[in-house]
Amino acid sequence: MVEIYQINDEDGSETQLGYGSAGSFKLAPKRGSDTTQTVWLRTLNYDATEVTASKTYTVYVSGELTQEVRYLASDDYGSKIWKWDVDGYLYEGTPAAWGNMGYTPGKGDTFVNDYNGIWWACYPDDLVGQLNHSDTGIATGEESVDAYMTFDEDGYVKCFDADGNQIHSGHFSVSGYTGERNIPSVAGDVDDWALGYLTTDEGSILFPFQINACNYSSDGKGVAVTHYEIMQLDSDHMKLIYPYPADPDAEVTSWSEATWWAFKAK
Repeated sequence: MVEIYQINDEDGSETQLGYGSAGSFKLAPKRGSDTTQTVWLRTLNYDATEVTASKTYTVYVSGELTQEVRYLASDDYGSKIWKWDVDGYLYEGTPAAWGNMGYTPGKGDTFVNDYNGIWWACYPDDLVGQLNHSDTGIATGEESVDAYMTFDEDGYVKCFDADGNQIHSGHFSVSGYTGERNIPSVAGDVDDWALGYLTTDEGSILFPFQINACNYSSDGKGVAVTHYEIMQLDSDHMKLIYPYPADPDAEVTSWSEATWWAFKAK
């Protein structure tokens, strides 16, 4: 049996990379590490003597994270937990984090700071009663205030139910982000509207469904969104909008129907 490991230069401790008589191991240094990496191999002979050897490789090491990925995935840990944000908005006295709204009710900040433009909103636990908007009509566990998702620096987003069981996952990317509201609205009526775009594989974030699209589809099923406008993104908050109305024949105009999401970092 062969053990494969690395030695920590700071304190001499060992990190095991693999163990067995065959197989492979992953060598993935942390961001900012030296591209030259030494791997040690150790095996125990039948007479209890030990044989060690080393091999040095030049490997790819990830560079510094962009600001937007630092917000999403954490600069310190490389992965970050996001939950439904039920602290910011009350709909008829009930905390809410998903619903529909009138698109571009003002500048981008008016939606972020005041939730301006919202028509209707839903508490996460009540999403189980909104499964007609999903593409399957089946509850997965994301319809809970304790459901959560993780974003990591490698571009993966994973969703979990309240018990920590993985529901679904996918890739994500961010484009157009500068930290300023330099993205104009799709309606063309507001220049300083969004911060950028979040693009994911289909069905990647928590309850990723366009509201009311089921009313216009031929099979009565909902639509999973893959491209979002980023309205807010900082260390603690993320708000997203899908600007297109449920009626596919309707134009995107000021106050046309849009879908919104609100999340907070744990």
